[in-house]
Amino acid sequence: MNDKHIEYLSKLGLNKVEHAKGDFLNHLKGTAELLSDWGASKSLVLAGLYHSIYGTKDFERKSVSLDKRAEIQHLIGTESEELVYLFCVCDRRSFFSHLSSLKRNKITTFIIFDTIKKKTIVISRDILINLLELEVANLLDQAPESESFSDDRYSSVKGLSLSLKGIISEAASNALDEYLAKGMTRVS
Repeated sequence: MNDKHIEYLSKLGLNKVEHAKGDFLNHLKGTAELLSDWGASKSLVLAGLYHSIYGTKDFERKSVSLDKRAEIQHLIGTESEELVYLFCVCDRRSFFSHLSSLKRNKITTFIIFDTIKKKTIVISRDILINLLELEVANLLDQAPESESFSDDRYSSVKGLSLSLKGIISEAASNALDEYLAKGMTRVS
């Protein structure tokens, strides 16, 4: 991980912001490390490192204002920043509504909704796949080390795993399966 990025994020005080398994900076680093371990492109790894800095529906803290997008683009590149922006402002659950179309492999553009600007955005197949992989890394980095799944939680994660097979990278898909295997102890 490039020190200039860690330094920038530390200056924002992200190492002092509480998050699921520690501090926010560690979560950002953990997400990027998972993507890197899975062989993701440099732009996707950098997007993982910055993935929630504009705030999201679930993590409302805005570490960087959207009016600083050009600064972030300069720092991590346009491709990475676009993924960060989309991850932050779109309803991420909508990414999953396109899974059957992705599996059919015929559709090349998809529509998602920008909840800030209240408008639809057309994205490419590759961007959608990157957003899905980023979401999996985000989820897995926040997951408890050992978790006993309720039947509903197990079914939900198992369904997600099966739906994403053949769409996200094999390494990311395997990581999701490993997570499921660790949580095989289900509680009702």
